[in-house]
Amino acid sequence: MGNYKISQKEDIVTVIISGHLDTLTASQLDIETQNLLSGAVRHLTLDINQLDYISSSGIRCFVRLFNEAKANGIEFKIIGIQPAIREILDITRISQVLGV
Repeated sequence: MGNYKISQKEDIVTVIISGHLDTLTASQLDIETQNLLSGAVRHLTLDINQLDYISSSGIRCFVRLFNEAKANGIEFKIIGIQPAIREILDITRISQVLGV
């Protein structure tokens, strides 16, 4: 089971994701971030240093966050990508879309 923590300091939002980002966790994260990026946020960082597994739902969640950030003029970045996660993002070509 994965878990995540969302923190906001002024106009910077950081989402720290650990464990597994699977269908259940990605759905929960989608719900919690749905309206988050429409406010005064200027920067969104996904810290996935402790992420061990990502499903297709997790990838969709990343793409949704990226698209929402882009639509709202928010700087988006992913940090701490582990080699196994990087490989999945590269194979699916999502790394190119997300700019990682």
